[in-house]
Amino acid sequence: TRENTLAVKLNAARRCQDGLFDVLAGELQRALNLIQVNADMLMRLPETRNIAVVSKVAESVTKAVASQAHILEGLRDLSLARSGKLTLQMRSVSLRDLAKKIVGSRKDQAAAKSLALDFHSDGDPLTAVCDPARIEQVIRILVSNAIKFTDHGGIAVRVVRDGEFACLAIT
Repeated sequence: TRENTLAVKLNAARRCQDGLFDVLAGELQRALNLIQVNADMLMRLPETRNIAVVSKVAESVTKAVASQAHILEGLRDLSLARSGKLTLQMRSVSLRDLAKKIVGSRKDQAAAKSLALDFHSDGDPLTAVCDPARIEQVIRILVSNAIKFTDHGGIAVRVVRDGEFACLAIT
């Protein structure tokens, strides 16, 4: 009886925590949107758009907002998954194209650490039925972690067919 009572209390606490994550993520997302709108305005206003320092700062803010938005997305996903409300949007997608896009978007991050970031594929699109947002999230995290924890040299992202399976390797 005591274990059941504790399990009920634990589940209630988890639901409250998930609700808090959802509300917190929503509030933080609104603040990030406001910050992004202001950075965009700085880059577009005639008085500031040709000032190199302003452009650099606005670009920095934009990158920071994107990074924080990904963290918030993860919090929301965690909350939805734990509550059983996470729905997958399954469709056919090219894993090669998805990985190639992510590698392209992380080139500057790698270059900032003087790392080479290369993409290799055997040319096969490797079409899979999956939730592209979730797969993109996994690949993005893996590539970002590879960049973060690689001190020198380079990183190779490979997407190839291995029999009837797709193989993603990040070295």
